[in-house]
Amino acid sequence: AVTIVAEDIQREGAQIGKFHTDPALNLAPNLFCTLNGQILHVFVRASGPPNMPALDATAIKTVPHMAREYGAIAYFAPVGLMSAGDDGAFFVNYRGCYKL
Repeated sequence: AVTIVAEDIQREGAQIGKFHTDPALNLAPNLFCTLNGQILHVFVRASGPPNMPALDATAIKTVPHMAREYGAIAYFAPVGLMSAGDDGAFFVNYRGCYKL
């Protein structure tokens, strides 16, 4: 899911500084980027059908505040993933990042 989002925002012109995929770092941004001189913290969450992932109430309150401390804007990128067969392919439901 992080790779899907990173590729999308790079197409928009963002420069990826670093990223992580460690689920233990729940309130840490998955992607640290810059776009047009602005720092972005992107939080990526993935889930399977039928639900799209969401941020919990704590994250919704905490994440934008943490980003502002670093002069960044926080974004949330929900990604729905579903296996498309035995060959490792996936159906992807991703509609972009949402500003928090």
